[in-house]
Amino acid sequence: MVFDIIPGKSMGSLCIGMPKLEVRGILNADLKSFKRNKFALREEDIFSQLGVSVDYDASDLCEAIGVGLRSSVTFQGQTLLGSSVAEAMEVLSSLGPTDVKELGMW
Repeated sequence: MVFDIIPGKSMGSLCIGMPKLEVRGILNADLKSFKRNKFALREEDIFSQLGVSVDYDASDLCEAIGVGLRSSVTFQGQTLLGSSVAEAMEVLSSLGPTDVKELGMW
């Protein structure tokens, strides 16, 4: 499953603000729900096979989507995971003027 990121909005078919059950239905993979640490207020879903984690707010709406090296993620068709920061910055720069802080990437 390849996920194209639109920063602050979506990753593939997953959207910020989407209900938990809809997220689970779209990913349709084994998941583990747990609290990341003793300070966490809510559980998050980890879809290990896909390399994706999803955090939810108090209303069980998607609040954040995390990815790991097992996931296949692109930004405007360009792969960034597994790249060095310098390589990722070069790819982002080639896509046009971009403020990476505005994208929420660093």
